[in-house]
Amino acid sequence: MSLSNYAIVTLPDTKGFLKVDNNDDDSLIELLIETATKKTADYCNSQWIMREFEEVHIGDGKTKLYLYRQPVISVESVTVDGEAYTDYTERLSGGYLWGSWAKDTEIIVTYTAGYIEWDSSADINTVIPEACLAVLDCVAEWYNNRIGIKTESVSGIGQVTYNDEYDLPQSAKAKLSGLRKSLL
Repeated sequence: MSLSNYAIVTLPDTKGFLKVDNNDDDSLIELLIETATKKTADYCNSQWIMREFEEVHIGDGKTKLYLYRQPVISVESVTVDGEAYTDYTERLSGGYLWGSWAKDTEIIVTYTAGYIEWDSSADINTVIPEACLAVLDCVAEWYNNRIGIKTESVSGIGQVTYNDEYDLPQSAKAKLSGLRKSLL
């Protein structure tokens, strides 16, 4: 396995963070990087690396149509019940389209969202360092707690509870708090 173009940390950087010097678990670590990248982006309703999305919405009779991924860079097309629709205003900084979205209509929006282009020469660590650190936190938590233990007690010392089902660790959520977008 090799990392996709949407992974925001590299295998060597992650292995350095984990203090892993061999190649025995490279495929597992890559899988954890991909999972952590997706889960952190989902948690923030964002997209770290720019890409195109096609979303289907159902009109609710209101004027704002919120897009699921942020930051929104551009809107390529909008169709309402299969017909091209241009009677809207883009409010990209707010992540929504302003228009008349008739109740129960099918609205398909094609748009580009993300913080940085994949082939950009800019270092993603300088653009969204919190997201990179959150991904590393997730990978470390999941890699170091692979055996599925939920709670472990040591007599006289205390108890520790681990995440289940690859939930985001609290340390990652704390790092992402400033990037999290609310979908109204």
